[in-house]
Amino acid sequence: MLQQDSLYYFAYGSNMSTEVFIGRRKMNPIQKYNVILRDYELVFDQQGIQYIEPCFASLRKKTGARVYGVLYELTPQDAEQLHKTENAGYDIEEFEVPVDGLGMKTCFTYISRHSCPGRNPSQRYMNKLIKGATEHSLPETYIAELRAVKTFHLPVVSNFIDIIVRLLMLYLSKGYDLKIPFLKSGAGKTAKSPNKMTNP
Repeated sequence: MLQQDSLYYFAYGSNMSTEVFIGRRKMNPIQKYNVILRDYELVFDQQGIQYIEPCFASLRKKTGARVYGVLYELTPQDAEQLHKTENAGYDIEEFEVPVDGLGMKTCFTYISRHSCPGRNPSQRYMNKLIKGATEHSLPETYIAELRAVKTFHLPVVSNFIDIIVRLLMLYLSKGYDLKIPFLKSGAGKTAKSPNKMTNP
């Protein structure tokens, strides 16, 4: 359990993008750092909405693998607000990551509660990851790996997803649970507090 003035959040998906994390989610990070989480790999098995946003990023344990990301230092209030928008289908897990000049820092992130393999992320979603990785100057080799991920794109429909996502984010930012019958990824379940982190 973390009891401190600020918390560290490891972003590896679209939250690496300033447009998403600060612009859309209205987060105000105290500081941010580029970090590596070792012995985990990036996967896309968090269930989304088929033919619209088929899946989202998650992490899976794998010895020798690594995931680059952005470590945000957040106030407890921002961490609580972030969890309200990330509570559908994800569990909070806690790690330690090395930060240049600061040593090891304990952080939390979100990992898919139920794996839904066999889907490709949308082109729109992957562009958010690539944009975030690029703006934070993550290694070119890692950005190339992100660009190589096979994506899904449905002309016309996919072009309106950003509008839909923005409306959903607005709804979630008000503190409501998202309850949509055809989402079977845990949406609408009671959120855990970021200050009560456990390893499921």
